[in-house]
Amino acid sequence: MGCFIFSFSFPLRYFFYCAISLSFSITYT
Repeated sequence: MGCFIFSFSFPLRYFFYCAISLSFSITYT
């Protein structure tokens, strides 16, 4: 279970970081 959460949480965190960057660039534009 812990291994599954780790492997699922890694791409999810990367996607979340991407979404934050995108929203910042939209706000500044």
